[in-house]
Amino acid sequence: TPITSPSSSAKVTITQSPALTLTKTASITGFTAPGTKVTYSYLVKNTGNVTLNPVTVADPMTGLSAITCPATTLAPSATETCTATYITTQADVDAGSINNTGTATGTSPGGTKVTVTSSVTVPATQTPEILLVKTANVSSFSAAGQTILYSYRVTNSGNVTLHPVVVTDPLVGLSAISCPATTLAPGATETCTASYVTTASDVAAGHVGSKAVAVGIATLGTSVKVVSSSSAVAVVASTVPAPPAPHPAPIAPEAPVSPVTPTVVQVTG
Repeated sequence: TPITSPSSSAKVTITQSPALTLTKTASITGFTAPGTKVTYSYLVKNTGNVTLNPVTVADPMTGLSAITCPATTLAPSATETCTATYITTQADVDAGSINNTGTATGTSPGGTKVTVTSSVTVPATQTPEILLVKTANVSSFSAAGQTILYSYRVTNSGNVTLHPVVVTDPLVGLSAISCPATTLAPGATETCTASYVTTASDVAAGHVGSKAVAVGIATLGTSVKVVSSSSAVAVVASTVPAPPAPHPAPIAPEAPVSPVTPTVVQVTG
């Protein structure tokens, strides 16, 4: 006769340890201009003992493309590399670097979420420069009271935005210098203007000249750098001699007077 014992069970508890690691890298080590393409890689590894599903990667960087991942499930010890691209801007060059953080999140079978982050910084090489060329609308003057128009062509020849940009000229009597803008982006140019009226002292000195200076301020991250350029132009006093006085017309010699022969009249009777 079969004899059946009461049932008995044993439970072995397995400790679940969901874990992730994330390593973010960039395809370049530096940049000097806007329009540079950067490819970011996000290496995700399941370092726990349970399968994670789903596994997602996020990055709040403005302008970043969508992040592409090969899979959404990672078994223990499995890895995957997600990617995204970014195009640098002038604001990035002005800031001196691009720095952002990626976040990977995985969910265990029990619903436990694990989250890890990784950051990377790509520096920008900043070279603030400014160029000034001063010109005059005439090359010479001949008297006091003549107006000279000066032009100051300012160019941002560096790779960072300059603000403010100021042009000064120590010429006494010069009008206020007028500029279209106080901010110049890299490669941008503006022409400032001023006027001057010549004096008798200028005529006596033989020229009018002074050296103008353009100054730009570059904000490099948390520091400030001043860049400057100077340019001079001389306008020569050209004195035109007065034309010689005309010579007086020669006096014609008087015609000789012929002697008069007396007429003798004989009277008879």
